[in-house]
Amino acid sequence: MDRRSGGKHPYGHGCHTGKLPHHCGFRNGDGTPTGRRGGTRMRQVYLLDLRDKDMAAEYEDWHRPGRVPDGVLDDIRDAGIEAMQIFRCGERLVMVSETCDDRTASNRIGSQASRDWEARMDRFQKPLPLATGGEKWAEAAKIFDLQDHRTSG
Repeated sequence: MDRRSGGKHPYGHGCHTGKLPHHCGFRNGDGTPTGRRGGTRMRQVYLLDLRDKDMAAEYEDWHRPGRVPDGVLDDIRDAGIEAMQIFRCGERLVMVSETCDDRTASNRIGSQASRDWEARMDRFQKPLPLATGGEKWAEAAKIFDLQDHRTSG
């Protein structure tokens, strides 16, 4: 069973997304859960490098709770992104984003706050050599999913 489907990256380029085996929770405009369930959650993974390992502490500091502007967080949620994490190993950054397939996440930069944030983060971020078309975060294709493998017994 192929668990990947084409989709639109929240930063504008196509991606392979992996369907998770649980359903999304619908949210009110203020982000609080409605109690309704529906849709399939999609996980997307993207990669990016820091320009310099000496910038890692400052980059991480910008992403601590209370430092990311509310307008940026609102744009992320308004784009249908229900969960997002960024991990770092050396200079490599990995972003994991989860969206509902019944909502679009094609444009999460809807406000001036997000445009300002992107400009601020540009000095830290170095796209991978395989990134094309001006994209910063390159999509990682899923190559293994334990759920796709039968168990014996």
